[in-house]
Amino acid sequence: MAVTVRTGTQELVPRDMPTVPYRKRVKRLFGDAVFRYQCFRSRQQAHRVRERIVARQGFSRVDSRVRREIRNYSRAAFGSTSFWPWLAAYTEVHGSFVRGWIPDELLVYRLFPRANPIDIAHVSLHKTLDYRLFGDMCIRPVLIFAGGCIHDADYTRIGIDQAREVLKRHDGEVVIKRDGGSGGDDIFFVHALELDPQRYLNEGNWVVQPAVRQHDDLAKPYPHSVNTIRFLTTLDSRSNIRVLFALLRLGANGARVDNIAKGGRFLYLNADGRALTHAIDDLGIEFEDCHPDSGYAYRAITVPQFAQARSLCIEAHRRFPYAAIVGWDVVIDAGGRPRLLEWNARLPHSWMNEPHRGPLWDVDDPRLRPSPPGHPHGTGG
Repeated sequence: MAVTVRTGTQELVPRDMPTVPYRKRVKRLFGDAVFRYQCFRSRQQAHRVRERIVARQGFSRVDSRVRREIRNYSRAAFGSTSFWPWLAAYTEVHGSFVRGWIPDELLVYRLFPRANPIDIAHVSLHKTLDYRLFGDMCIRPVLIFAGGCIHDADYTRIGIDQAREVLKRHDGEVVIKRDGGSGGDDIFFVHALELDPQRYLNEGNWVVQPAVRQHDDLAKPYPHSVNTIRFLTTLDSRSNIRVLFALLRLGANGARVDNIAKGGRFLYLNADGRALTHAIDDLGIEFEDCHPDSGYAYRAITVPQFAQARSLCIEAHRRFPYAAIVGWDVVIDAGGRPRLLEWNARLPHSWMNEPHRGPLWDVDDPRLRPSPPGHPHGTGG
């Protein structure tokens, strides 16, 4: 039976109510359990990926000697041999083991959540905010649907009739994107005169942008989508911003978007914007040397205005320093001007980046370490 202690008119905590330290311990234990389960699932995926790579190649590069080296490195760098599966998968892709690699589960479930807290990371999903955050570094919108209202490019509220006038003046193809959409979903192409503003008023938040005409050099491999360069930038504790790598994404098979989830291709670029690889498949293996639609050789690709695009991403990260790791999708327009098309702070990462362009991260980064004793979120938080 609970006993409540009163002092004057003040009611104190019941004597049998758990203390705050006890609650913290429970929360920490729960956080530890969640992190262990996430690691278990991630390592299962690593085993499946590696099995598929070995089956594709017909041999394994991870023999008993290499496995022992990987496990010893895993114990020395991360405190446990259990982190070896992704390191072995990286080795199958790269061809040899490289010290300094970080296993994917530590990146996804420890480094990225600490570098980009979830409330900050989700800002990048709100495409209706992009122009307000980055201004003319982005594509200037035609209309914005937000909060059940219509806004013009300056975020001034307007009515239905005014919106129709804006669309009539634009008189060209537009792209409609929903907040929260990813992987090429919830993106529609329509002529401005065919867009009915009434339809989008109470259907969530949307941004309407003019369709971009891309640079001829990027249209040659595949002209039916806007082909984008993805830059990954990181912000350190001294406010220094580095570009870790860049890759080029191309649409394929008639798709209007270049997302891999929609059948698109991607290849890594060197520091000068030249193709460094052929197209990469979902196992991280180079599988195609020419685009299937145009026959254009991937190795012949050089991204125009690459240095300017790189600088644009560094400046954009300075404007949004709240997330430490960000992926920026840049289009080079017909006039040669780089523009931000989208950005991703939620999970701007693929496990393939580490074997192809890594080691990308510092093994001694404190964000990779377990939380200290007493931390309420456990080892993973």
